[in-house]
Amino acid sequence: MGWLVMNWSRPLGEYDYDYYKHIKNFTLIKETPKAVYLKLENDINLWFPKKCVKSFNVKSKHAWVWEKIYKINMSKYLSDKKKKEAKLLKGLNNEME
Repeated sequence: MGWLVMNWSRPLGEYDYDYYKHIKNFTLIKETPKAVYLKLENDINLWFPKKCVKSFNVKSKHAWVWEKIYKINMSKYLSDKKKKEAKLLKGLNNEME
């Protein structure tokens, strides 16, 4: 299966707990040579560059992601979701008029 071996994942260092966010109960959707696409436990799907992920374990469904990248990706996801909902509401309002 090639990439699913996760030999790219590095262990956490002594100070990494201050900079990385622990992600639990994820599902690996897709893996490319440079990134992983994860479904988080709240049904949010996010891409993360492999160089920003440590202690990645598909069996135990635990990984540590650089917190800055996590916040950026989550903010973008929430912003996109808000825009889609606004567009949907605008379309429904136009139909009712």
